[in-house]
Amino acid sequence: MYSAAKQTVKLAAVFLILTAATLHSQEPTAKPATVYFYHVRDTPGGWWVHPVVNHPYISVDSVYVQTIMGAQYFMIEVPAGHHILSASRGRTTESGIDLEPGKTYYIRISNHAMAVKVPWTFDPVTQEQAEREMIGSKQTFAKFTAP
Repeated sequence: MYSAAKQTVKLAAVFLILTAATLHSQEPTAKPATVYFYHVRDTPGGWWVHPVVNHPYISVDSVYVQTIMGAQYFMIEVPAGHHILSASRGRTTESGIDLEPGKTYYIRISNHAMAVKVPWTFDPVTQEQAEREMIGSKQTFAKFTAP
């Protein structure tokens, strides 16, 4: 009887070790970064200059996310890591960004020369600056699914 109890304890120990190893290998998914993109009415090259030119198509990692028109903004969640942002309308501009898990980013989209052939810029700004500049802007809804 002693050897049967000893064998049961050994089996239970092996089961616990295997269960713990399995649980440990299932890493929790990192929290995504939150990214706000916005375009302000007062930005040189804003919607009032030439509405068709100034409605850029916004993509992340070559995946279309949203067209931003006039004084608008949208928010998406993006997995942490390095990503390529792009804006296109007449000309495509790309910019790399490194996102940290759980952090929030504010990106102002601008076209400072008011022309089709001039690249867009992605300007990271503070939350305070974004909140000031986004007053009166219209929120649009977008969803990003990583490739």
